[in-house]
Amino acid sequence: MTHEQPALRVAESRIADAGLGLFAAEDIEEGEIVCTYHGRILRTREAICLANKDYLMRLGPQCYVNAEDSAILARYINDCRNALLYNVRFDKRADLQLAHVIAIRPIRRGHELYASYGRFYWIGKTPTKLRLADVVKLEEEDEKEEQAT
Repeated sequence: MTHEQPALRVAESRIADAGLGLFAAEDIEEGEIVCTYHGRILRTREAICLANKDYLMRLGPQCYVNAEDSAILARYINDCRNALLYNVRFDKRADLQLAHVIAIRPIRRGHELYASYGRFYWIGKTPTKLRLADVVKLEEEDEKEEQAT
């Protein structure tokens, strides 16, 4: 039995200055594997030497994955810095050299995917925190626009 991943699309993130984000192009059920975070596998020594660590994820001891390739959809998942808005999580699997992206609640079509990057990612950075009220307003606008078409 093969598992088909849900349809996803890359578009401008709802987080100011975040660039692109990953959105559900169809409804996603809680517990569903949405996509995988994969890429070039590195040991700690190689990972430390990278100039750009934006897409680097630690999977386990001596195992990092760098999703620098723009074809890897999971790299577009943003951290909104608001636990109330997280709708996916990374299930890190060093044995498989990837992380499954798992829906932690139902996700409606058109909604952006948000996951926690963890505290170490944000050291020395100034993140933008997305407010729940802003997301609700944007989603209501999207639904009205969708109903009009």
